Amino acid sequence: MAMRRHHAGWDIDFAGPSLQRSLWRMRVIALVAGLAGLSTVGWAVTDFIDLLQRNATLDAELAAVGQRLAARARVHPAVSRLALSQPETDDINGKIARLNLPWNELFQALESATPASVSLVELTPDARKNIVTGVAEAAGSDDMLGYVARLGSQPFFSSVLLNRHETNLTDPNKPLRFHFTAVWARETK
Repeated sequence: MAMRRHHAGWDIDFAGPSLQRSLWRMRVIALVAGLAGLSTVGWAVTDFIDLLQRNATLDAELAAVGQRLAARARVHPAVSRLALSQPETDDINGKIARLNLPWNELFQALESATPASVSLVELTPDARKNIVTGVAEAAGSDDMLGYVARLGSQPFFSSVLLNRHETNLTDPNKPLRFHFTAVWARETK
């Protein structure tokens, strides 16, 4: 048992070393700081254990995803690029160009320039060259020349050419059949 004697403000303790003696002599602040330190260490250890468990869970999930991807790669092997010949490439590009043809602007320009005295028989657009060739019929040469001039004045077309003309003798009205080529500007709305 420890005996405490006070001698001129000094504590004299003759007891042997023990945990009880150490706790008894410890000041309150040191005791609180020690307990706070122990609780911090305890919290850090539990947090570390939790992180280790989460890491193990994520590693397992990652391995499972890797296995699924490997299985999927075996089921669906990578597709090699298909090499196209130049004629095939040109054919595909031509079809894309026809799909991108400015149909609305082309028809509006033709419609607004075509009078009742002219009948369009055939239109063949060439999207690669930005031209349209056409066949039309008119009652006479004045109607034919007026139509070509009206087409040429359309803002959509940069130039219009009359290629040839002939009288359609098989028709009882004998209309003047003519072939024209119209070029539209590269940049359209």
